[in-house]
Amino acid sequence: EYMGSSLSMASNTCEVADEVVEAFKAFRKKNSAAGALILKIEKESLLIRVDEVHENISLGDLAFSLPDMSPRFICYSYKWERPGPGGTSRVSYPLVLIYYCPRDGEPYLSMMYSSSKIALTSKIDVNKIFDCQDAEELSEEWLVKQLEKGTVRVS
Repeated sequence: EYMGSSLSMASNTCEVADEVVEAFKAFRKKNSAAGALILKIEKESLLIRVDEVHENISLGDLAFSLPDMSPRFICYSYKWERPGPGGTSRVSYPLVLIYYCPRDGEPYLSMMYSSSKIALTSKIDVNKIFDCQDAEELSEEWLVKQLEKGTVRVS
């Protein structure tokens, strides 16, 4: 017999747990040079919850710690230095959301994450969202490339 309930569950977006909003506010205040707040979907409750918090972690180390088959949402704070006028450098601390969705992951889980991305971004204030399918791609160089794509250069 066909089970229609799993199909309707997959089309629903997940709710964002209150703990995520609180953890995000605390995380954002730190303005960390390399911090990560990793979020996961709890399949049983259909809630987006905090998975891990890292105070100081490079993207390379973070990539190494990600699960091979399960998607994650990663809020990442990064110290971004760019050349400024007159040989000075401009420093900013962009806060980005990386939607990590491994190519070989479980399709049902990937769909749950994909359909919940908008619900999550409406609860947390992040305006730079990047997708990554391969943990090995996650590096400082990758992030800078993503950030530069979204940056308007005034010469």
